[in-house]
Order: sequence, then C-alpha cells, then structure tokens
Amino acid sequence: MPWKASSVMEEKLRFVFEYEQHEQTMREVCQSFGISRETGYFWLRRYQTQGVMGIDPLSNPKPKPTNSPAPSA
Repeated sequence: MPWKASSVMEEKLRFVFEYEQHEQTMREVCQSFGISRETGYFWLRRYQTQGVMGIDPLSNPKPKPTNSPAPSA
C-alpha cells in the first residue's frame, strides 16, 4: 500500500490537533513528528493566535533582505 502524500500544512494541523488531545506531552508529539520542541511551540502559538492561516507557509513569507549600502571605513 503506498504512503499517503500530505502537505506541510496538513502535517502542521495534524501536529496541533494531536497535541491538543492532551494524550501526549509536547516533547512526545514533537518527537513523533521529528521536530524540535521550539518548532512545536512556535506552530502551536501561531495556530492559537492566528488560526489556520498562522501555520500556512504561504501566508507567512519570510522578509526579504534590504539592499543597503555597505558602511564605508
């Protein structure tokens, strides 16, 4: 039987829902998903404050670096 393909968004939602069932500690859930506790708490905090859009990677683009001139010596 082939593996079920899932998106990053689906995995993040599955992570949040598993944690919110209160059957495992954050450490255990993070370990089963192969992520750090820091990442787990980050996803959870984003979900709790912004909902589903908070953990959608497409709705949270990384800031682009500015092209400022290098300081002259």
